[in-house]
Amino acid sequence: VSFFVLLAGFFLPIFYLTILRHRREQAVLDQLPDAIDMIVRALRAGQSVDSAFRNVANNFPPPLGKDIGRVYEEIAMGIPFDRAMRNLEQRFSRLADITMFCTAFIIQREAGGNLADILENLSNTLRQRIELKMEVRALTAEGKTSAIVIATIPLCFALITGLVNPSYIRLLWTTPLGKKILLAAAVLDALGLYIMRRLTKVEV
Repeated sequence: VSFFVLLAGFFLPIFYLTILRHRREQAVLDQLPDAIDMIVRALRAGQSVDSAFRNVANNFPPPLGKDIGRVYEEIAMGIPFDRAMRNLEQRFSRLADITMFCTAFIIQREAGGNLADILENLSNTLRQRIELKMEVRALTAEGKTSAIVIATIPLCFALITGLVNPSYIRLLWTTPLGKKILLAAAVLDALGLYIMRRLTKVEV
């Protein structure tokens, strides 16, 4: 029992933090097109980029509103605009949408062009990406569910065996060989789940 508690104590915090990070990133992706639209409206009303960022910071809930507000604060503190945008990009280094958002500002400052039009096109592109991701998610949902079910079968089997014949399953954590078998089974089960989830993951 202590082995399972130790194993759970190691993996559960990692699993929990991964879920929190994924939810935060997904919230940012969902908010980004609307935030860009607000920036576009502010720019076309004659406001500066700094003011547009302040509007987003004041009117958008976390997490995106908070991070855009951080960009505004960094610029107000004298940090170069490009550096502040790169800092935002680094905070969400896994999100291609944020990279495109930051790059649009940096390239426009270097090459010129109508920033409002550039951002409007980006907003439309991001919305199309969101729609495509939802379609892909629906198509791959069955495969992901199957992966989870298959990964839990060994755990269910071990639990049932432990209830039916406790002395038999006890050998897994009371003998050196049993501990090795248990560790190998846990690693292989986790590896199998990872591989199956990778196979059903489609990048958009």
